[in-house]
Amino acid sequence: MLFRLLSTALHAVFRLVFTLEYFGEEHVPETGAVIVAGNHPSYLDPLLITLPIDRRIYFMAWDRLFAVPILGSILKQAGAFPVRLGTKDPNAYNKALEVLMDGRALGIFPEAGRTAEGPMNPLKTGTARLAIESGAPIVPVTITGAYDAWPSSRLMPWPRKITVKYHPPIVLDPEEVSRRGDDRDFQEAVMLDVRESIERRLLPSLSADARKRRVFEGPASPVRIYELYPILATIFCLALLGPWWILGGIAGAHLVYLLADIWWIPQGRLAKAFRELVTPVVALASGPALAATVELRVVEWWTLAAIAAGAGLSFNWSNQYKAERFVRGSLLAFFTSFVVAIAHPHPFGPHLAFASFTLVYVVFWRPLFWYVTALVMTAYSGVVLWVPGATLVQPAMWYLGLSAVVAVYIRVMKFSAHDGRLV
Repeated sequence: MLFRLLSTALHAVFRLVFTLEYFGEEHVPETGAVIVAGNHPSYLDPLLITLPIDRRIYFMAWDRLFAVPILGSILKQAGAFPVRLGTKDPNAYNKALEVLMDGRALGIFPEAGRTAEGPMNPLKTGTARLAIESGAPIVPVTITGAYDAWPSSRLMPWPRKITVKYHPPIVLDPEEVSRRGDDRDFQEAVMLDVRESIERRLLPSLSADARKRRVFEGPASPVRIYELYPILATIFCLALLGPWWILGGIAGAHLVYLLADIWWIPQGRLAKAFRELVTPVVALASGPALAATVELRVVEWWTLAAIAAGAGLSFNWSNQYKAERFVRGSLLAFFTSFVVAIAHPHPFGPHLAFASFTLVYVVFWRPLFWYVTALVMTAYSGVVLWVPGATLVQPAMWYLGLSAVVAVYIRVMKFSAHDGRLV
């Protein structure tokens, strides 16, 4: 019971922090002996393999992990047992064989240690010998993204997207086992099948990760068109005799940061992630001054900030172009909602423009967990339509129409650093 509670809680945390996805869980038999064999890029791997499986998986894990606070207790609750790396450990092997002979599931990492750079280390034949002696099938498992999340060179994990895929079981032929079970070449051939199953998904992922690292370390992006929206908002405010100095100060500080990022700030994953976050934050900070410019009393700014942050999580691990296209469209819908407010004021106008655009966008582009975002945005739009009452339904339609126009614009115009190119 305690293990299942811990597993459920960790699964929820991992889904949030690592946008964890699973594929092929049905390949792990619900009963009977089975060996679940995966690559080993991080300390997280035993938990990653165990979380979506209803039955308990008993792990052969590095003995030093049991000395790590909290992790050691979790491993024991998960049924892990220690093995000394770098030497033959007959006690661990006998315990693993006992698990299989009892009809239970055994988790094992045939590399006998974490990878140092991402690709798999040479595989030991112990997994094959366990399968030969027990008759258990081997389910290869590919873990991708965990090396970036928690490599051996880093003390603590970082949020990264992780996927785990369980492959179809490798079932050894009983006749061949009886003839060649003690043959070292046969055991190595079994491990080659395991390696090929894992690497079919692992190697393309590692290549993609390498490309991402090159992008993160490359030059900063030039100023994008939506990063100029705060300056345009200042001009709009100045033309209507609003508090332009407030918007001018925000836009000026934003522009100084952008130029510093292009010319001075060392580039990397954090620098680029921060760049993506700054403009939406600046937009929200500009909202009260824009509302004052058009004499609009916007209520519940904090709920708009919260819903915007939640929507952004949908795109945290999404395709870069989908994510930047969403930022471009949502900021355009937000800023132009104040233009609509001149003739059709509504206390939730910016809320409606943002939420309804996000709803249309996620339904059309389908990012990760899009259905959750769509459900939340539908509910949120319904609430902000209902709260002011029927008298403001007609003005609200203008904001809904605005979001539709922006969504069409984002769909028709090719994404680039500068708007204006047709698809």
